[in-house]
Amino acid sequence: MHYEIHSTEQDVVRDLNSITPPASVDMSDVFFEGAILTGDQIQQEIEEGNIEIVGFDPNRLNENSYNVTLSPTILTYNLLATEDFVMDIKNPPDLVSATISEQYGYILHPEKLYLGSTNEIIHSDVYVPILTGRSSFGRLGLNIHQTGNFGDLGYRGTWTLQIRSAFPTKIYPNIAIAQIYFIRPYGKITKLYSGKYQNSDQPTPSRIYSEIERIRKSNINYTSEESR
Repeated sequence: MHYEIHSTEQDVVRDLNSITPPASVDMSDVFFEGAILTGDQIQQEIEEGNIEIVGFDPNRLNENSYNVTLSPTILTYNLLATEDFVMDIKNPPDLVSATISEQYGYILHPEKLYLGSTNEIIHSDVYVPILTGRSSFGRLGLNIHQTGNFGDLGYRGTWTLQIRSAFPTKIYPNIAIAQIYFIRPYGKITKLYSGKYQNSDQPTPSRIYSEIERIRKSNINYTSEESR
């Protein structure tokens, strides 16, 4: 097949529209499986029960996402309670909780991790939710997640935000701090999330220690079985 390079965007669009796909290609796979939902489609899926957003406000729908808001509770890790100011992932972390003032706000400091959460509870067994920051906050040097922006099918709860700021920055509760969008997965859905963060309703710290403990116990049991 020969492709020509065109000099104008209009030429490219015209030629793309003229392409006839092979009969073996199911266009529903191309354009619907793995597609990002538009704002209108998000609302339709909510109405049909395929997406749940507790506290849904249609005014926060965007072209292909939905704005989520910051809850008043914010957590920080308390290194003063650790040995030599070192966090050990094998141990449950010690935390300091604060409430973000509606009137005075809360100051974020650089080089410090804050755990916030959305006010909204979000759930879908059909669509994969993905959380991302708003560009307005990114332009202020504010990141709302380090990792953990990728949701699981079946997860229900608020989303914990892993917040860092490039500068001392004052934030306020209930601001539309992030946006969530939904993707239709490709393939048969055979498993739904039921893990350690299910039904979170506030900022939730790492529970990696529970995985380490489970592995340790399974290794002990395995060794014990071998020794018999």
